[in-house]
Amino acid sequence: MHEIPGRYPFHGVRVLDLSTGIAGGYCTKLLADAGADVIKIEPSRGDPLRGHGAGVRRGLLFAFLHTSKRSAVLDDDEIRSNYATADLVIESAGPGALAARSLGPDDLSVANPAATMVSISPFGHTGPWAARGATEFTLLAAGGSTATRGLPGRPFVNGGGRIGEWVGGVSAAVAAAAALRRARATGRGDHVDLSLLEAVTPTCSNVQTLWGSMSGSYDVEPRLEIPSIEVTVDGYVGFCIFTGQQWQDFCLLIGEPSLAEDPEFATMGGRIEHAEVIRALIRSYTATRTTAEVVEDAALLRLPVAHIGNGRTSRDSTSSSRAACTSKTRAAGSCSPACPGASTAMPRDPSPRRPHSVPPPRQSAPSRRARFWPTTPTTRPPWPTTPTTRPPWPTMPGRSPAYAWST
Repeated sequence: MHEIPGRYPFHGVRVLDLSTGIAGGYCTKLLADAGADVIKIEPSRGDPLRGHGAGVRRGLLFAFLHTSKRSAVLDDDEIRSNYATADLVIESAGPGALAARSLGPDDLSVANPAATMVSISPFGHTGPWAARGATEFTLLAAGGSTATRGLPGRPFVNGGGRIGEWVGGVSAAVAAAAALRRARATGRGDHVDLSLLEAVTPTCSNVQTLWGSMSGSYDVEPRLEIPSIEVTVDGYVGFCIFTGQQWQDFCLLIGEPSLAEDPEFATMGGRIEHAEVIRALIRSYTATRTTAEVVEDAALLRLPVAHIGNGRTSRDSTSSSRAACTSKTRAAGSCSPACPGASTAMPRDPSPRRPHSVPPPRQSAPSRRARFWPTTPTTRPPWPTTPTTRPPWPTMPGRSPAYAWST
């Protein structure tokens, strides 16, 4: 791999990706983006996500999740031989599936005591629900997310975008990083048993479940925040207004500062109770302006706001362009063919990574800024420039820095 040694936190970390699906793929993508050397192990017919989508979209999700990795088709003996030189193994085969092939966590511990296996499954590998089938849809329902989405008096609405699987991938990557640090300090690996249900419950349920566990009051009535998604002249804009200061600034934005002085509207519950009145005032402002105008005005007041994007608007937006810049394929060698008909190489930039320059923020027109703030700039003290020094990660006992994957 054509990386600059020591530049990325996971440089030199060796990862075997035995998983399928979004959660495992996103976990190892995050590790690869941090500098890890990831080999994606696929069945002879290829990973199922290679066939996800139709037409020009076919395989795009797979390409996004597995950029910056190498791919190979290996039999069980070859996988086992790679255990000896791996730092992390990520899998999602389900309880007992790898152990039945002599590839489970105990087998990894025998082959390489310093390696860690991260197992991703719906309910974990132990407990009464371990063998129960599940999908991301049923996990969000069981975790309390679905019961908080929708409008009062109407059927619940499930969260889209398979958010539970993405959240699971982030949780798995964080757990893998913690286990790796422990292994480097102690010389002993671990088995991380990650339950997707436990990952989505605190992150996707609007904290009603957590609040109920502490207060004894489980409020699961679906509610839509006020303000939320509002119509504009040419599309939609989304707000996220929760704090008292944000609500005061939002009232200033829509030209109704008196709303901020009414105690009935000071809380989200009060605004939801008077939703029809407040929505009419909000839309009298948003419906007469373009999405760009609303976003610009709200941003001047530092309100959480964004256009409601689709494929085209997301592609054209500045923020998406900057985000895409950071996900540029990391420099590396070619990729082995993983299945018949698959591409023999993932495109890779042969040059080392360089920091991407971020364009300066666009200056707003003084006339628009003057609507809310005086023109006299406010002087703020500079951030401290003294760097924070952190101790280096300890070197794993008995492990040479030089390394080459088994073939």
